[in-house]
Amino acid sequence: MPEIRVAAIVQARMGSSRFPGKVLKPLAGKPVLWHIIHRLKKCGTVTDVAVATSVNSTDDPLVEFCAREDIPCIRGSEKNVLDRYRQAAQALDANVIVRVTGDAPLVDPGIIDRLVKALIEQDADYAAGDPQTTTIHEGFSPFSRRALERLVAEASGENSAREHVTAYIKEHPESFRTVHISMPEEHRFEGARLSVDTPADLRFLEEVYSWLGVPAGDADVADVVRLLTEHPDLLEINTDVRQKTAGERTRRAIIRCDGDETVGLGHVVRCLALAEEMRTAHSWGVTFAMAAGETGFRMVTDANFALEAMPEGADEGKWVDGLIKMMSPDALIMDFRTDL
Repeated sequence: MPEIRVAAIVQARMGSSRFPGKVLKPLAGKPVLWHIIHRLKKCGTVTDVAVATSVNSTDDPLVEFCAREDIPCIRGSEKNVLDRYRQAAQALDANVIVRVTGDAPLVDPGIIDRLVKALIEQDADYAAGDPQTTTIHEGFSPFSRRALERLVAEASGENSAREHVTAYIKEHPESFRTVHISMPEEHRFEGARLSVDTPADLRFLEEVYSWLGVPAGDADVADVVRLLTEHPDLLEINTDVRQKTAGERTRRAIIRCDGDETVGLGHVVRCLALAEEMRTAHSWGVTFAMAAGETGFRMVTDANFALEAMPEGADEGKWVDGLIKMMSPDALIMDFRTDL
């Protein structure tokens, strides 16, 4: 019988609209992506671990990270995640794919193994936990190469397939054979956010690691559940962060402001407060467009927002117009004192 190759493929980009560079932000002293790979390597069923990122130059740091970690890195379309999975599965000659999101540093090797085994044993298209049970798990889903090829052939035009891959399978249970497994009692928990979508999510996970006192990558999910059950106040760190639905489009805003010794920092302070509310409570991605002010630049980047600085000598109107054409934002917010 030929070997069944199971590839855990992590979809990751540096250009998160809500939290740029989040996949390489440190958690317990190691990048978020390192945590994911470290845990996937513990899976007994997984034969290959790889990262699927985009061809954009902004994702070059991910290629460098993978080279240091000796992990294959497959590059493809920024917008078409499904096609990235197609390329990666083909490159790795995978029979089974475990889709892993690059912002879920507590993926559980034991549960992944159970899901993969159930998928293979029952020749299913997709494997998931019992839908009647709420667990703490986020960020991974095994599916067959057969299902992937069907998605590419039949659903490439659907947003839930092109951007979220397995979301299309869940939306059409009548078209794919799904196997469900029961989840351990000690993994059942409701109300926790374990994905890193905002700086608040990262602060929450840092606090979890601090309480558990374990090395980076070694937080046991059952221990996390016990910790949060005994100390539910920890959930308040990121309880205000709104989770987008799978089919929901990220809205984007450009905020045009400046902050320096001449105009003061009031513009930046006001806009940062607005941007944080948009990011946390409403799931917007925000980019600051700034013409001057090293102090203001630093405040924006320290708050983990994307920053576009106006090139020296550029025409301000043409520069802003170019940003609008490039980014197609849903909103333009302006708080500055120039003639524009």
